[in-house]
Amino acid sequence: MTQKLQMILVVIAFLGMAVPAMGQRNFDGNDYVSTSYSGVSGAGARSVSFWVKTADTGLRHILFYGSPTTGNAFELFTWSFFGSGRLVASINGTYYWGSTVIYDGSWHHCVFTYSGSGSLSSGMKIYIDGIQDSIGGGSGGGTPNTGTAYNISLGYNASASSNYFLGQLFDVRIYSRVLSAAEARELASGKLSTVLNGCELRFALWGPDATAFLDLSGHGRNGTNNGSTAHTTSQPPVFSQVLPARREPVWLAFQLQPELWR
Repeated sequence: MTQKLQMILVVIAFLGMAVPAMGQRNFDGNDYVSTSYSGVSGAGARSVSFWVKTADTGLRHILFYGSPTTGNAFELFTWSFFGSGRLVASINGTYYWGSTVIYDGSWHHCVFTYSGSGSLSSGMKIYIDGIQDSIGGGSGGGTPNTGTAYNISLGYNASASSNYFLGQLFDVRIYSRVLSAAEARELASGKLSTVLNGCELRFALWGPDATAFLDLSGHGRNGTNNGSTAHTTSQPPVFSQVLPARREPVWLAFQLQPELWR
């Protein structure tokens, strides 16, 4: 039986019965996802896209990789001290953040981009829920020169084994190019199967408990769970925008792996 046929049969089954909401991966403060991908290094152009829901005010890493001992790590996090709940980007001791609070207990879609030229503050952009966010503050004039000592991890600071994330993440993507404003809007609108060009790593972080996470970018850089595998029924707004709750798995199966339907 081909993979496409298997997927069609699954969809038929889902259409004929109610299915429980499976929900997002719940990071509970002592777990994370590690990967085999070292990320975009040096001053290379990059983008990160993800859905996030958190209400915690502590220092909580969403993404981390690079070489911190030489000041060449790349980090995305939230913290009440830096940024007061905005999305914070950090490289080489330089920190800048947006203007929109995202640790308010609601789902938000976030995109970070760096152009590959100039300092972090001059080359970065942040989009929250599809709208470009103004830079709310920060300090330092460092230019990205990301190392390769630590591979990409989601949900904590790998170099310090700390700053574990508390909350939910969904459809995390790493790109080796700059996403446009139109693409940021498209991703925030829930068109999950689109904007695939230049995607180097992608995790849905959705579904039943698992200890391994499939890389949906096509590069085979599967992740590894470390710690809890808890999930929550909390779901980003893209679900309710497309199909009623009982058919969410059908829509997600199509959106996350559209190649099976061609």
